[in-house]
Amino acid sequence: MRHCEKSDCSCKEGTKLKQLQEEFQETVDKASLVIFILSQSSAFSKLCAQQVFYCEHRKQILPLLFGDFEFPGWMKMLIRSQRCLYVNSEEFQSTLLNQVKRALDPTAKNCLDSDNREANISLAAQYLKKNLDIEHCVYVSGSSLSDDPRVEAICRSVGQELAKQGNIHVVSSGTYGTSDLLSQVFHKESLNLSNDSKVWHVLPERDSKDKSKYYNQCGDSTFALKEFGHTLFCGNSVWEKESIVGRCFRVCLLIVGGSYSIHEIEEFVWSDRIVVPVNCPDVAVEGNLKATAKLYQLPPGVDETDWKSLNDSSKPPKEIGSAVARVLSALLQHFRNQNLNATHPSELSTPLLSDPPSTPTLTRFSKLSPTKEIDTETISAATSTTDLTFNNINNNSSGAPPTRLDRPTLNRAETEVFDTE
Repeated sequence: MRHCEKSDCSCKEGTKLKQLQEEFQETVDKASLVIFILSQSSAFSKLCAQQVFYCEHRKQILPLLFGDFEFPGWMKMLIRSQRCLYVNSEEFQSTLLNQVKRALDPTAKNCLDSDNREANISLAAQYLKKNLDIEHCVYVSGSSLSDDPRVEAICRSVGQELAKQGNIHVVSSGTYGTSDLLSQVFHKESLNLSNDSKVWHVLPERDSKDKSKYYNQCGDSTFALKEFGHTLFCGNSVWEKESIVGRCFRVCLLIVGGSYSIHEIEEFVWSDRIVVPVNCPDVAVEGNLKATAKLYQLPPGVDETDWKSLNDSSKPPKEIGSAVARVLSALLQHFRNQNLNATHPSELSTPLLSDPPSTPTLTRFSKLSPTKEIDTETISAATSTTDLTFNNINNNSSGAPPTRLDRPTLNRAETEVFDTE
């Protein structure tokens, strides 16, 4: 009886929850603006996630924040084009009324600011793909400031080992710290080895905020050229640049995750890219990244032993550098194989045909003999072809294999076959 009562309660709760979801969707469909009131507890709830996902592409969203807390990564990506209002700010009431009026005013509702921003990000990502050999590029992100000698040794080891590969290009985030050090070592080692590897730096054109702690930023808010390698400028802010690279590069090497690299890594994860964490145990990755289990999942084509070595504190830096090089080479090769399979499906799976014989074979056409067996099979009605297999083994004293011919469907009396003398 108790089991039946529990089952009945579960069914009733499920039915009630479904009714609430339907009521929520019907209410949202009628609305022109959806205001989300977000606190730390609600922002991390499953119900809130479902509601934001439902509304994000359907309606205008106005998020209101109670308290000072870090957004979950998925929510940042969903409402990144929206302006968040802080309830505790002094101008909250007037700002809220102004935002609601703008959202409901039919003359202002079609503002293309967010659409233009999204279009610019997509256009910049395409520009990078055209100017860089993306199939051989690895983007490097990480801690901007680190005094740990082990981290420095790992950066040097990784840079040296990647340069030895000869077919990998390093793209730095342009910040001080691990990305800058690794790309410098890689650049010098590549010159010493005289290979074709290149270093690129991706920087924003400008940023109205002071980023001089992390970048070589000029007094007019622009960013200076790097002293080595090639520099590309894209985006009107660091935030926009990070959104661009997250959509462009397929592999991101993260060395010592820190709070400043959170948004950049979230962009890579959100775009379903591969992030390779090095010296990033869970306790070292700050913010919401420590909850991103996807960072530590074994990617396809990578050796599990090498993958585990990347964050093993007992491994010496030289071994970690070698493991990183093998992991990145395997990932890039995996993606190249995917692209090759997509464009030439048979190139990887089908061996090349042997050369034709040097002595030409005399071939003649003859009418079909009624004594020969014919196995017909219709391949496609759209192409109207018949696959004919001619079994000449019994009548062929030379032991040659049966001849296979694909040709349009003909009248049986008009069908011609190849007989080899």
